[in-house]
Amino acid sequence: MSDDEAYEQLTQDMQAMCRDLSAHAETIPHTQESIDALRELVDRVLEANPDSDLGQYKAYPSWLAIVQAGHGLTREDIAEKARYGGWDPDRDDYMRINRDGDWEGLSQERADNLLWDNRGEIIDAVGRFASRLDPDTINHLTVLTFTPPEHPLTLEDVQHLVQRVDDRLRPRLDPADLEEDEDVYRIGDWGYVRAADYEQAFEGEPEWARDMYMLDGNEPDRDAEWVETYNAGGNAALSLALDRQFNEDRADNVFYTTAPEPYEPVPEHIADGTVSKETTERPETGASGQPPTEDEVRRMAASIDLSDLDVAREQYPLVCEVARHGGGTLDFDIILDLR
Repeated sequence: MSDDEAYEQLTQDMQAMCRDLSAHAETIPHTQESIDALRELVDRVLEANPDSDLGQYKAYPSWLAIVQAGHGLTREDIAEKARYGGWDPDRDDYMRINRDGDWEGLSQERADNLLWDNRGEIIDAVGRFASRLDPDTINHLTVLTFTPPEHPLTLEDVQHLVQRVDDRLRPRLDPADLEEDEDVYRIGDWGYVRAADYEQAFEGEPEWARDMYMLDGNEPDRDAEWVETYNAGGNAALSLALDRQFNEDRADNVFYTTAPEPYEPVPEHIADGTVSKETTERPETGASGQPPTEDEVRRMAASIDLSDLDVAREQYPLVCEVARHGGGTLDFDIILDLR
């Protein structure tokens, strides 16, 4: 399918969604997410057609109203419009330009209600201008189709889910025989896990588990927000939140990728140009010639620079190899725990 054909199909999908939403406008959930989506839809239509009647539903923050809506107007023009519309920037949170072209003051509640009460008109306008709108407009339409789940989540539900999956993934992290370009998931500072093992870790878990685990892994401080997102729109809302996380480059901790080139220690050459067998077969030892102690290995683990993932990937196998030959008291899982 060509790009033009794909865009045409997307346009048709948006138009079909608009027809369905318009016919069942009373079923749209009255949530803040829906209000925000309607606000975005108004902006998209106005970008495509600045003369659209939807302009009367756009609310400008009072402190930006003159800059955003006053282009080409004199001070006297603005004062007259504010006088007839009743806008007071010191009192009103927002300003809108009403049907008469006057500047009317709005509270946050009034601005939200204006969008909600006219959702049918807004949706119809999106359908008419679908072929001229940005492709991601369909994401805002999708929000209006959200249905709250039958069983809401709590923050504790998410925390328990993350702990269960973590416990299943830890033993499978960074297997020694990972091949370059093999399908894997990066799990933050822990390392890599095969894609098949990652998927297996979610067996028996609810449908929301995969998206929630990745959202939490990338932005754990926003777990309460992810719970609210799910409770407002179920799995569809959670999936959209995850798409947005990736689109906005906020998913740099837990993600699907391919395995990098395996780490191979650089062999040490001796005077005659041959490779030292001792260097290639034995790990580093301390100054005393003995394998490092547990404390020394811990210091090595703590020295790994996680700000440079390429360097960290090289250092992890080295530290683990040293640990294995240091008496067997430390393994890769313990090294990970040290972080």
